[in-house]
Amino acid sequence: MSVSQKTVLQYVQAALSVMDSDEVDSVSDTTEATQVAELFYDVYYELVNRQEWSFLRGALQLTASGDTSTPTKVIIPEDAKRVRLVTYNIDTAGGYQRRELVYLDPETFMRRFSGGQAAGNRLLVTPAPGLQFYVNVDRMPSFWTAFDDEFIWLDSYDTSIESTIQTAKLGCFGDRIPTLVIEDAYTPELPVHMIPLLQHTLNQAAMQTFKQTESKMDEIRVRRQTGQARRAESRITRKTYYWNQFGRRNAGMNLGSGRRWWDNNNTGGPGAE
Repeated sequence: MSVSQKTVLQYVQAALSVMDSDEVDSVSDTTEATQVAELFYDVYYELVNRQEWSFLRGALQLTASGDTSTPTKVIIPEDAKRVRLVTYNIDTAGGYQRRELVYLDPETFMRRFSGGQAAGNRLLVTPAPGLQFYVNVDRMPSFWTAFDDEFIWLDSYDTSIESTIQTAKLGCFGDRIPTLVIEDAYTPELPVHMIPLLQHTLNQAAMQTFKQTESKMDEIRVRRQTGQARRAESRITRKTYYWNQFGRRNAGMNLGSGRRWWDNNNTGGPGAE
């Protein structure tokens, strides 16, 4: 652990100090410490969901279903908040040639791949009752869509190369939901420059929740550090040319409440090649 990082216990201890409460050596030492730790869980996820922070952006691991009856079905990982980019290795000689797949909204995808008659180079698949479309079986994929919050569907695969879409050939880039474990020594995932913002947000929430009073200094610091965090949230200069954006709404606020619908913010992208 970096000396600049803080554990769950340290966050809770600092909040208890602001509240002028008893000192603790564990979040389970007192009822009040346990309550602050539970509040910390909510505060952390509220903070990481305020915007699409760059520290949560990176590679996501898609998993092919491996089912020959639905050969182009791909499982979205549980920690995915927003899928931005899907690629597939279309090299047929064991090398690497990345194709960026183009996102189609479900209606467009169905209109494009549901018409006509079945032929030798197409397979009819049924993602859900009353929902059917054809996938081409003689070419590598070029397009993708999603009908729910669980799976991605590709438009084609090549049966001369593989029996289904292959996990090892899938690539994905997007935003993920970080994991938080309420244990003394656990270090929440957060950039160093955002640690004061999280601490003062917790302090402010703890004072309001348990003392029914305002912490003016923490309130001022939260406002100031929120702006600073947004300006300095990435150490890399990024110029965005386009995004195929497709993501969940408010994911991570309640990890046990089930999966959520996706919203489409597709702004275009390159062709299949």
